[in-house]
Amino acid sequence: MFGRLITLVSSLKEKYFYTKEIDFNTTHPELRDGEMWLTNIYTAPKSMRFDSIGWESKRKGTTAYNIYGEVLSYMLPVFVNRKEWKEGMARQRKMAKN
Repeated sequence: MFGRLITLVSSLKEKYFYTKEIDFNTTHPELRDGEMWLTNIYTAPKSMRFDSIGWESKRKGTTAYNIYGEVLSYMLPVFVNRKEWKEGMARQRKMAKN
């Protein structure tokens, strides 16, 4: 009895607690050269709009994933140019210091 319980607990831990997270800034299948994944946005009305994202180079993808690589059918990924993002973040840090 205890052997089965230990096996069950071990498999649950492996599935839910020790699953390796995926870095979609380097591995998202829709990623183009020079881009990074920025966020996932909901497809539902009244949720964050793609147009409200301030990056000029933003691009909407077709398949969003969670950190474990599972498809999020109710979301879409957003990608931006990595150089534009880095420059924008540097400007924000500089303004925050002043």
